[in-house]
Amino acid sequence: MSINEIRSFERRLTIIGGGKLIYDKVMRESSRFSSAIELAKKSGKLLAYLICLDYPQAYHKVDLIGFSLGTQVIKSCLTQLKKIRAYKMVDSVYLMGGAT
Repeated sequence: MSINEIRSFERRLTIIGGGKLIYDKVMRESSRFSSAIELAKKSGKLLAYLICLDYPQAYHKVDLIGFSLGTQVIKSCLTQLKKIRAYKMVDSVYLMGGAT
């Protein structure tokens, strides 16, 4: 094996190794993002129950505004309110820049 072949082989290994590092970083970030989405969904369920508990008068309605992961919170909240048949407590919903 010549020195040029060895260097070429080393370059290929470096590229492959660098790709693996990028892949590992993406997977770590993806894992963090998916855990953040799960936390947002749990927060939405909690928000739904808090809206129901703090809803003493029938004439007051709630406006929900969400940005980024807040849209996941609101989506989960609305789903939970529908399940417990309390969705009439929400007057309007504004979702901006939703994370999926």
